[in-house]
Amino acid sequence: MFWETSAGEQWLKRLVVAAIYVFGIKRGVGAESLCEFFHNLHIGQHIGVSALDFAGVITTGTLALNEASRKCSPSLAPPPLRCYSTPWLSLN
Repeated sequence: MFWETSAGEQWLKRLVVAAIYVFGIKRGVGAESLCEFFHNLHIGQHIGVSALDFAGVITTGTLALNEASRKCSPSLAPPPLRCYSTPWLSLN
């Protein structure tokens, strides 16, 4: 199967990161929708497909991007990205 080759594995990683960044972080699509998207692609056996994990990645990614933008150019930093967290997600 393609996903099990080196090229397939690299492509799959790019797909997952791009989907989480574009849809989850930039557009605010919820973790449940991302989970559904990956289930519909039938790649769940190759990646961990969990709404809870996606929510954590989205929140952590949003926080990291906000911090990086403040460090790179504090006076010109854009307003913080929206952080979509859920009440059951704890970042302790």
